[in-house]
Formats: sequence, C-alpha cells, structure tokens
Amino acid sequence: MVGAIWAHSVPSPSMLAAYELVPSLAEHRLDFPTMLTTLIIGNFGCPRPDASPPSTSGQSPAG
Repeated sequence: MVGAIWAHSVPSPSMLAAYELVPSLAEHRLDFPTMLTTLIIGNFGCPRPDASPPSTSGQSPAG
C-alpha cells in the first residue's frame, strides 16, 4: 500500500508535464504524508485527534 501511495504522490516527469498542460489533473495528485496517515488510521482504528467519538445510540448490544 505504501508503495502505491508513493508511486501516485511522486509523479514522473511526463506526468508533471501533463499537470502543466491540464491543471485540473493536478487535483488528483496524492499528498504522501496525508495519505499515509489516512492508511495508518484506517488500518489501526486510531481516532483522529479532532474527531468526536462515534454515537452508540440506536445500536443493539453485541451478544
């Protein structure tokens, strides 16, 4: 996963040229630190510091 994120966040020279020709393509470029953080939080279930706790109302108890 990290390799895929890296490959998409560090574009080749030809992709950089495409970004210059069509600026709207640059919107799809991934930011490596942001995406890596998202991957880690998603896999380990670590809550974000700015996130509020999930609501448990309306859920039935496990068991």
